[in-house]
Amino acid sequence: MGLVSLIASNNYIVVNKQLARAFGLEEAVILGELASEMEYWQQRGELQDGYFYSTIENVKDSTTLSDKRQRSALNELKEAGIIDVKLAGLPAKRYIRINEKQLAQILLGNACESSATSFAEMEELETPKQQRNNNNSTNNKNNNKQEIYKTIVDYLNSKAGTNYRASSKATQQHINARLAEGYTLDDFKRVVDNMCKEWKGTEWEQYLRPSTLFGTKFENYLNRKPQGRRIEKKPNWMQPSMEFGNAEMEAMQKLLKDDSTGTDFASEAEAFQRRLQEVRDMDVKQE
Repeated sequence: MGLVSLIASNNYIVVNKQLARAFGLEEAVILGELASEMEYWQQRGELQDGYFYSTIENVKDSTTLSDKRQRSALNELKEAGIIDVKLAGLPAKRYIRINEKQLAQILLGNACESSATSFAEMEELETPKQQRNNNNSTNNKNNNKQEIYKTIVDYLNSKAGTNYRASSKATQQHINARLAEGYTLDDFKRVVDNMCKEWKGTEWEQYLRPSTLFGTKFENYLNRKPQGRRIEKKPNWMQPSMEFGNAEMEAMQKLLKDDSTGTDFASEAEAFQRRLQEVRDMDVKQE
């Protein structure tokens, strides 16, 4: 038990720096408390296959660690193979065993060094770990956002034949605003598909851009029913309603070439109809 005695805690909290670096500050603190409890039960001859009784309340009183923080620290130590935890009896009680061989491997080379560290020093030990976790979390979020920007803008460029940049701050602001409203990557793609079908190849094609598609009208574009391209509807008189004979075609060509009225073809619709009727009447007389 000499090794366990080195990290035991009685009236003060003892933290082994190697354990703190390897598993975290709270894990090192709770392991020191468990070592102290193990030593107590061993002296009473009440270890059961290396297991000893440990209550949440007792550990909290000795370390100030809450139930939730205890469970988190114990899980870390279990995964590392430093301790074993089981429930036994009625009502169920928590029993813990410290695996000294695994612990010796962690402390190998410095088994005789232990550190009685003040709370100020504990805070100093914990800060680098928190900073690493915060930095990693921030980096992961930034990487995920950049991937989302690139996926959306690349999809727009491929569908609309444009060359917008995912690095544009304005574009990123529009995308972030929509993401904050709960829209998904598939929603962005659907908006691009809907509006490309309707606007591409028309005068509206110029609006196939991030500021328009991903702006405040995003929801309208998302729920828009496919309409196809915008096509200017021709007046009824221009729609083919009959087959023209040679005489009728000559009359049409003459009307197109006749500039004497000073008006265009569209405004002469009625005149065309009258001229066409005259040609038909002439054909009837000749017959």
